[in-house]
Amino acid sequence: MKTILLAIVVLIATTAKTQTSDQFIYKCNMVAFYLHDKDKWSDFYRADNTFVINYNEHGDIWHIGPNVKELLVRTGEAKKGKTDEGEEYQIVKVKDPEGLLLQFQVFRNAQIGVKLIYLDVSVQFSHSNKIELFN
Repeated sequence: MKTILLAIVVLIATTAKTQTSDQFIYKCNMVAFYLHDKDKWSDFYRADNTFVINYNEHGDIWHIGPNVKELLVRTGEAKKGKTDEGEEYQIVKVKDPEGLLLQFQVFRNAQIGVKLIYLDVSVQFSHSNKIELFN
């Protein structure tokens, strides 16, 4: 009987620890680059990328792309905001695998998508179709 109770407690504890209620997957199929020193965005081009937001219990972000599989480690709390045009987003500070600090910004409107904002360059991942994400 103790073995069965112990097994149930372990199962419940494991399930609670591995589930993240706020986890969601954000799929993008376009990418563009912004060079801050040139104050200009590149054209968008086709590139499938997936972001698993709140990948683990720490709220980290798993990024999977054509030539990349990386964990962006969360270093701060997410903040909500709106652009001057009224587009809703959430933004959080993260650290990439090389230890560089950046901001990860995710928009409700998938056509705007996700931005990785470094000091000298920003990368925008978006979806070619209008999809509303997170409530």
